Amino acid sequence: MTIPVDALGHLSLVDPQQRCIDIQARGASVDIGFPDLGSARQAYLAFSTRADSNRAIALAQRELQRADLALRFTVRGVMVAQLSGDTRGNLVSRALRLNGTDIRWRGMLRAFLGLR
Repeated sequence: MTIPVDALGHLSLVDPQQRCIDIQARGASVDIGFPDLGSARQAYLAFSTRADSNRAIALAQRELQRADLALRFTVRGVMVAQLSGDTRGNLVSRALRLNGTDIRWRGMLRAFLGLR
């Protein structure tokens, strides 16, 4: 059963290295913005094993589908990944053990090179 959510809000978090992670919710999407690849990598490493990562992503996808929401991940303003109830993984997401996440390899490359 889908229970659509219309989200609106803004939250800024500061990681231990004093980098600001910006979370903005607008309508049917929640944007999570990282200032650099280092902070995105720290968030990624929060999952200690592939099984932990797969369980968390599967749970997130179920709940995102119920709420009809999408998570969009950006680094320096460049979209690098998206997760929603209907996204399917690609080769890059499987290599990074983020099954079910739509990894934008061009966005990852642009973020790595510091391009917008």
